[in-house]
Amino acid sequence: RRLAHAKDRGGLSLVNSKKEPIHQLMEALNERAKELNCLYRIDEVLADPTAPVHDVCRQLVEAIPSGWKYPEACAVRIVLGRGQAESAGFPETAWQLTELILAEGMEVGALTVCYKQEKPAADEGPFLKEERKLLNAIAQRAAFFFTRMNLRIARDDLLSAQNLLEKD
Repeated sequence: RRLAHAKDRGGLSLVNSKKEPIHQLMEALNERAKELNCLYRIDEVLADPTAPVHDVCRQLVEAIPSGWKYPEACAVRIVLGRGQAESAGFPETAWQLTELILAEGMEVGALTVCYKQEKPAADEGPFLKEERKLLNAIAQRAAFFFTRMNLRIARDDLLSAQNLLEKD
């Protein structure tokens, strides 16, 4: 959106090209900052391919709500390979987004975010279009973690087999 200057009682105030007040722009920027900070935390959690997948899932469940518009009402469930975790009392509600976690084209899990209570309508039910993008980005990062974890395991198995052959 392009910003323009508008005269307001002789002074200048910022509005966008659709004449939205500055507080709406600030609210939108605050939401993007929350989403970005959430993504930074997700990257920290997924940075170590040696971390146990159950621990990673638990940390993701704790980190994800902070990126949503209503974090206090947000609950998360993740299944990643043999690991899984969910927010305490995860409810099945009509207000949820789910994204499959695909590694090398194969489904290796799913990530679901829901609201425990009804929230105002937005772009996709109560969710912002940016929250859908955030969910997609988190699922892609989880798939990359899963792939790296499996490659590490395969490498370790190969090295063990080579060591056994060398002993013979």
